[in-house]
Amino acid sequence: MITVSKIVLMIICTAGLAISALLLVRQAQAFLLEHSGPALTRLQIWSVTTIFTCCSLLILTRMIFFSTAWEDTGRAITLLAWGIPMTLLDIRNYWLPLRFTSGFWLTGLLFTLLPAPLLPLTEALVGSITMFLALYILHFIAKNLRGEEGIGLGDVHLIAALCAWFPWQIASLLSGSAFFLFAITALITRKMAQPYAPWLFGVLAVLSGCFTHLKIGDAL
Repeated sequence: MITVSKIVLMIICTAGLAISALLLVRQAQAFLLEHSGPALTRLQIWSVTTIFTCCSLLILTRMIFFSTAWEDTGRAITLLAWGIPMTLLDIRNYWLPLRFTSGFWLTGLLFTLLPAPLLPLTEALVGSITMFLALYILHFIAKNLRGEEGIGLGDVHLIAALCAWFPWQIASLLSGSAFFLFAITALITRKMAQPYAPWLFGVLAVLSGCFTHLKIGDAL
C-alpha cells in the first residue's frame, strides 16, 4: 500500500543516493588528480551517477513497497556504489586501482558475516583467491607470450573480488557476460583497448535492478 510516509521515505532516499554518488565521484576525481590523470567529463559523471541512482531506487522500491529483505537491499546498493569510482576511472584512463578493488573485495567478505549471506566466508575467501590465481596465471602467460596484457591486472583483481559477493559459478557467468559485451564493442569499434569495469557493473546494475541477489543466479 502506498502511503505518505513511504513517499517521503523514497524522496529522502533519492536525495541520499544522489549525494552518496557525488561523494564517490569525488573519490575518483581525487585519485586522478593525485596521479596526474585526465579530468572526468560531465557526461561521464552524470551518466554513471544517473544509472547508479535509478537502479538503486528500483532496489529501494522493492524493499519499501514490496518488503524485500533489508540485507539484500543494502548488499545490492553497496555493490553498485563500488562501481561508481571504478567505472569512472576505467572509462577515463583504463585504471582499476588496488585501493578500490581491494575495498570491493573486503566489503564483499564483510557481507558474508551479516544475516542471510549469499555464501559463507570460507567459500568467499576460497573462491576469490582461487579465481585470482587462475586469472593471474592467464594474465602472466598472455603478457609473456604476446608482450602485452591480454587482460589487465586490475580486471583480474576486480573479477576475483566479485567472487566474494557471489558464488564463483555466478561470478563467472557475470564476468563472462561482461566480457562478451566487451568483445562485441571491441569488434564494432575495432579498438582492442576497452574498459572492462563499465560492462561488468552495467550487467550488475541491470540484474540488481530487476532481481534480488538471491534470484540473480536463477536469472542467469
